[in-house]
Amino acid sequence: MILLKEKIEYEQANELFRHYHRLQWISGTVFISASFAILGLTWEIKELHLLFLFFLISVFLYVIWAIIQKRYQDFVEVARDRMLELEKMMGLDLHLKIKKEIIKKQ
Repeated sequence: MILLKEKIEYEQANELFRHYHRLQWISGTVFISASFAILGLTWEIKELHLLFLFFLISVFLYVIWAIIQKRYQDFVEVARDRMLELEKMMGLDLHLKIKKEIIKKQ
């Protein structure tokens, strides 16, 4: 029997996991795209100091994304691990059954 407490905790862990995982992907999309766009502008620049400045800005944006990725990865892993624990406790194994069926068909 699924206890209400575990069900609520599972829903919260799932929501937390999705939130931080989505935040990682969105920030990656924004910062990496901006980094490459700025890096792409360097092809048009003839002045060395501007070239170096744009290169540094591009690298800086990439580093910001890497820091955000690292920062939120801990949250994602804790939420995912707790979700897996709760799934085992509550007998929620649909994803395992689907995985087994996929493997059988291959």
